[in-house]
Amino acid sequence: MSDTNNAKPGSSEAAQRIADSMGRLLGGDYQPGDEAGDEHAQRDRLNHRLVALEMRRQRNIETVAAAAFEAAGFRPEGEAANTIDEDWMARFIDHVQDIGNPLMQEVWGQILAREAREPGAFSVQALDGLATMGAEGPEGISTDDIFSGKKVVIFGLPGAFTPTCSAKHLPGFVEHADAINAKGVDTIACISVNDAFVMGAWGKDQNVGDNVMMLADGNADFAEATDLVLDLTARGMGIRSQRFSMLVDDGVVKSVNVDEGTFEKTSAEQMLSDL
Repeated sequence: MSDTNNAKPGSSEAAQRIADSMGRLLGGDYQPGDEAGDEHAQRDRLNHRLVALEMRRQRNIETVAAAAFEAAGFRPEGEAANTIDEDWMARFIDHVQDIGNPLMQEVWGQILAREAREPGAFSVQALDGLATMGAEGPEGISTDDIFSGKKVVIFGLPGAFTPTCSAKHLPGFVEHADAINAKGVDTIACISVNDAFVMGAWGKDQNVGDNVMMLADGNADFAEATDLVLDLTARGMGIRSQRFSMLVDDGVVKSVNVDEGTFEKTSAEQMLSDL
């Protein structure tokens, strides 16, 4: 148990833990009930929280930078080098500032190192938009790349590695991929509001192989553009995609099924019967 002891005497251990955690976030003088206190004290706690947040982000950014610097190798002192594109760096910083996991910091450090060695190796789309996981990292992909001149079955789900998605939804499309392709479908794609690393790892875990294209909709751009957003912020999961299946022929949407709470309407079996 923390030594800050911000909770009132007699509080439960869970209440003590919450109070101590909030005390570290908002300032050591915080006590439960202070939300009704004076505005000056609240302003002080606000400043404390914002500084702490930005300091954590700064540490995350510098840790990723250190990993990238080590991966790229040291440049002899005095040797000039071109800088990385400013827009690319701005999007990169947006992504890494909240990543505190050491393994993911190392991965993003490798991305920065490769972009420094090979400018253009990772497009802004690969960082910020639709992406797949290639052999050497995320690869940006446009909707034209996916849909133009092709018959595509695309299905969306709330999240990688979640129970229904892992046990039923994605496995069904892997199992029936050959039958769906035999109906004239060129591509079967699974899309979720996750990053390319997560989607790539999930695809490997599910042994999708070449049967299903695993698409990362990192910022929910596709979900928002198709009006298929699912707001799970109240459950701590942020903005996600609804569970849906869609048939697209040369960029034209032919049918859309949306499920609420189940997956039967958007299952591979249902899509197969609709083709």
